[in-house]
Amino acid sequence: MRRWVVGCATLLAGALLVEWGLTQPVRVGYAPTEANSQRKVVAAEQVLITYTAAVSGVPAVLLDEVGPDGSRRTVLRVSEGPGPATLSTLVTGPGGGLHVAWTEFTGSLGRVHYRRRAAGAWTPPAAVSPSGAYAGYPSLDVDSTGRVHLAWYGIRQSAGGRPVAHGGIYEIFYTQLRGGAWTVPEVLSPGVPDSLNPALAVDAAGRVHVVWFQSDGRAYQVVYRMRAQDGAWTPPGYLTDGEAPSTRPALAVDGAGTVHVVWEHRDGIWYRSGRSGRWDRVVRIAPRGRRPAVGVVGASVFVAWSDGQAVWLRVRTRGWRPAARLGTGDHPSVFPWRAGQASRPWAVWTVGAQVRAEDLSVLVGRR
Repeated sequence: MRRWVVGCATLLAGALLVEWGLTQPVRVGYAPTEANSQRKVVAAEQVLITYTAAVSGVPAVLLDEVGPDGSRRTVLRVSEGPGPATLSTLVTGPGGGLHVAWTEFTGSLGRVHYRRRAAGAWTPPAAVSPSGAYAGYPSLDVDSTGRVHLAWYGIRQSAGGRPVAHGGIYEIFYTQLRGGAWTVPEVLSPGVPDSLNPALAVDAAGRVHVVWFQSDGRAYQVVYRMRAQDGAWTPPGYLTDGEAPSTRPALAVDGAGTVHVVWEHRDGIWYRSGRSGRWDRVVRIAPRGRRPAVGVVGASVFVAWSDGQAVWLRVRTRGWRPAARLGTGDHPSVFPWRAGQASRPWAVWTVGAQVRAEDLSVLVGRR
């Protein structure tokens, strides 16, 4: 089991409090590996990590390569603008292409940005979300044909006359990169109350799976939608219920097309697997915890989470094994999250102002 630390300059984990003009201040996280609905590490020909670090005192998105001996070098400053940039996500596609999305601020407005590496060259950073409204927490994946799928939550200015704190309503938006251009963003969420923090994954058949959390009028619940190969979306469906909030979902999808969803609850970390219309029962895998991430490799499902002091791991092959402590820290992210990716499992997480990376092959592969 290999473990090392990736430095993040002198950035302290915290938040940006940004004014939106007619709105109230909104918290935007910039802990190095925040948030759990995003992927921060890929391990194919290279082990690459995206994270937030201070550059001249301003949060910026960086991309590092980690060598087999634990050495590290910064490959790219992903964000190039003068404003704060954070909440990045990194995926790899067919042919080894790399794709990064993040939230970057111009003045007080945060927008989702994107760039990719193909044939060894990086495209310039480009804003994807519409101008004039906040967009953040992007979640990204690439299908087997190389088509890029992207979701985020952002403000839709019309709230249908219903009062909300930020003058609009947070919705879940989806777009794809097709023929070199982004399609017109679709709204996936069903409106008031706010919808937050999407997580997206594409299965081997090209189906797009998205989860987020949204209130059902009593408490936040985890909501799921699927986009079929013909482009049709299933109706939004709740995966949770009850009076206590279920928040911060993450998901992975295995080679059989089974979707694996984890989320945070006041009673710990919960898990559910299945597919559209056919879901297994809900399972609690930890009595307390926050910010879970889920991955799949071979016949194994593995979940990492934080208890506020340390990062933990549980693995399910034939059954769930006892939890293993990975080390101090928070904000874990794992790889891989779908079939067809490299088989070595990895985790990264925040430790103070640094990022720790660990090869999980021994822990996940053990029977």
